[in-house]
Amino acid sequence: MAGADYSVPPGLVRRRVQIRLSPQEVRIFLEGRLIALHRRSYVPADCVLDPEHARALIAAREARDRLSAGDIAVDLPDLTRYDELLGVSP
Repeated sequence: MAGADYSVPPGLVRRRVQIRLSPQEVRIFLEGRLIALHRRSYVPADCVLDPEHARALIAAREARDRLSAGDIAVDLPDLTRYDELLGVSP
C-alpha cells in the first residue's frame, strides 16, 4: 500500500483485518464486514484518516480522561424493589 497507514474505527485497532486494494481505493474488512473505505494514497508514509474515525477517537480519549479523573457522576439505582421481590429487608 505504498507505505501508507489507513484508519479503522478506534475500537478495532490492533485487530487482524483483511484488505482489498484497487488502484483507487482501500477497503478494510473485519470478519467479512467492511469497516473502512479510503481513497488509496501513493504518498510514502502517508496517514489516511477518516474524519468519522478521528471524531470517535477524540470522543473515546475524552471519555477515558473523564473516567480516570473521576468526573463522571453515576446515580446509584434504588434496589429496594429487588429486596421486596426477594423478601429481604434492607
